[in-house]
Amino acid sequence: MLFRLGVVTFVVALLLPTAGVGSDSVPDQRLAQRLVVAPADVPRQWRKLYIPAHPLVQCIEGRRRLTDASARERGLVGTPNSGVWSFATVFASENEATRFYASVLDWAPTCIRRMLRRPRPAYIAAAEVLQIGRYGDRSQGWRLRFRSETRRAFDWAVVRTGRAVLVDVFLVAYFDDRWRDRTSGASASGSIALERTVLRKALERATRN
Repeated sequence: MLFRLGVVTFVVALLLPTAGVGSDSVPDQRLAQRLVVAPADVPRQWRKLYIPAHPLVQCIEGRRRLTDASARERGLVGTPNSGVWSFATVFASENEATRFYASVLDWAPTCIRRMLRRPRPAYIAAAEVLQIGRYGDRSQGWRLRFRSETRRAFDWAVVRTGRAVLVDVFLVAYFDDRWRDRTSGASASGSIALERTVLRKALERATRN
């Protein structure tokens, strides 16, 4: 089965001051639920459609099962060709969250590249740093471009905020033959603008009392 893959964004970041997100003021499961993508975060045409089973879910969920978390939540919104996978994990301590954050930085590129090889795309580029903006104390984002039937990319970002870690994976971007972003419905700034919006809204929800 050929999977149509797009921009996957894993953003790893300490999103807000420690006293806000991940503190005792918000129960862990509610915090995880607030961090994952919501239908209102994405284009209207995605809101009633959900991404089917995908090897990416096994890649992320399998790794999360190795951790000692106090709460987990998953959000999936999109179509078979575009969408967002969102995984939030809350830990008992900031030290545990920091260790998981560091582990994602290590295994995410290998995990995504291995997954991409299954449908045998014609070309897979090296992962490159994605300038998606800074969220909280630390943030990092990457892009992995590939060509199969069309030119697409996986963007990934991992977000660490207090005791919580958010992994958002976006299947969004389309490119022309010069690798210029031609994503429709994502404003003149292309796919990155949409990704930033999703992250910003997640953080706003997470800091609500």
